[in-house]
Amino acid sequence: MDKNEIKSIPFLENLNNLVESSLLKKNIRLVFEGLFINEAFMDTLLEKYNAWLSTVTNSNSNISKKKLFRRLFKEENPTPYCLLEGKLCFTGFIVKIPEECKKKLNFIYSQSTLFEAKNYLHPNDPKLETYKDIKPFMHKTHGLCINILDKYSISINALKEFATISRISKEMIKRYPDIENSLISLIEPAKDYISKSHNIKKNSYLLVPSKLKKTSYKSFLKSYNFIFIKEKESNIIKSCYFIKGKPLSILINKEITEHKSMIDTSPSKNKKKNPKILGKLRLRSKTHLVYKKAFINFMFSFLKVSRVKKDFPHLYTINDCVKQFNKELKNAMFIPQKERNKKVLKSSPFIFEIEKNVHIVDCKLQKRKKSSLLK
Repeated sequence: MDKNEIKSIPFLENLNNLVESSLLKKNIRLVFEGLFINEAFMDTLLEKYNAWLSTVTNSNSNISKKKLFRRLFKEENPTPYCLLEGKLCFTGFIVKIPEECKKKLNFIYSQSTLFEAKNYLHPNDPKLETYKDIKPFMHKTHGLCINILDKYSISINALKEFATISRISKEMIKRYPDIENSLISLIEPAKDYISKSHNIKKNSYLLVPSKLKKTSYKSFLKSYNFIFIKEKESNIIKSCYFIKGKPLSILINKEITEHKSMIDTSPSKNKKKNPKILGKLRLRSKTHLVYKKAFINFMFSFLKVSRVKKDFPHLYTINDCVKQFNKELKNAMFIPQKERNKKVLKSSPFIFEIEKNVHIVDCKLQKRKKSSLLK
């Protein structure tokens, strides 16, 4: 008999004869969804599975843990769950089992609550004890918080925001491949970034989400492109956001849509929205299409212009940027171009590239001419 033809159900039915009952009582539960297996028990279970397969197939060859895991759970990356029993919390995976087969399995049946570990973290998760320089605690306002290096603490809500941002970043997934599976796996990367953060000075210019502009606890930390917002007195990080790449693009769309700014992000009827286009802008009696590239390049360049910077708020929002973007375009002058389908609008030192008369595709700063005088 080939090993690949052996199903996992007969192995699970025979598990009581292969493993001590005390271990099974501690690590396995029958639940409505199937058979819950504690992650801490996984190595032992896979070793027993491999030995059982060798016995029933009369073969001594070993199968890798990865293949055994996939055979047992029928997929490479099953959803991790948290099982709560009183004050105890276990993280593990579920083997899907037909209802008629459950009756043959002699394990403790649990009606306890299951939560997907992807966006859930329990203060009694035993994994928390394995992290260095990490101390979980309960706060009367913020709930579960994680103290990092005895300096800062991150609230569970801020950790979830950090998770959402990290999971859409190719760089973060490459660096921390486990972050897609569970919220607890975000603690280590959060610690890495927060430990390398620095305070942003009070009068520095900083892009902030609209909801944070008028809050009373404004104190900001920056670590690479992550911005963490913390309470001044408690040093608890309440929120975070990211000022580059896809997370920034999502923030721009969200802010412009929610606050109904001058750029209309609603899609045209019967047309699929072009992901490169941010929205429509009414300018000089014509509707122009604003490309994300043009707006984002403007956002990263306008504070280099002293005439703009002097009147701009230190804590500014996406909509503050939209107003300035619109103002510069209204004041801009057309510059003739040799290429037939291209135009340029100039509001010194901004150069806006226009294609097909109404597509605002890019924004650049005019290069300063170097002086020919030699000192």
